[in-house]
Amino acid sequence: MVGALTAFVLASAIVLVGQVGPAPVVLTPSPVNGSTGLFGDGTAAAPSISLASVPTAGLFNMAGNLAVSVGSVARLGFLAGGIQLKSDSSLQWSSGVVNAATDTSLARAAAGQVTLTTSVFSTLGTPANGTEAACTDCAPTTPATCPGTKASCICTSGGVGSRAFRFNNLWYCPF
Repeated sequence: MVGALTAFVLASAIVLVGQVGPAPVVLTPSPVNGSTGLFGDGTAAAPSISLASVPTAGLFNMAGNLAVSVGSVARLGFLAGGIQLKSDSSLQWSSGVVNAATDTSLARAAAGQVTLTTSVFSTLGTPANGTEAACTDCAPTTPATCPGTKASCICTSGGVGSRAFRFNNLWYCPF
């Protein structure tokens, strides 16, 4: 339901008073940016602030915290102590613009467990030292002496998989 807004000009500012949906909207002057907006709390299914073309995605109040809903489901929360994702959501990166194909992700596998996007040895490349990857075909060069001998832990292809760590411009696969 979209209601009507009435505009008033007060002291060189426009004040809108009325109702949009189930909650009132009041815009008043502010010394910082010219106006502030107060919106109803909303819900995941009907966010307080959303776009007409995507009314089930937007911002709403969830137990005193700012939350983001997508498809009528709360996906992201900005809490006093940090940022929280819904358990079936993930952090995703692409090498291009937002909404391009995902090339790296960090997802929750279960309580206390996270999963990285996997790579193969040939695509590890030469990133900065300190990089970590989940390599599906990596193995230490000489498994029998790794981790006892540092050189025997340098990654090679043809294995059954290992965590790969980039240090001193080399990939190490200690297990």
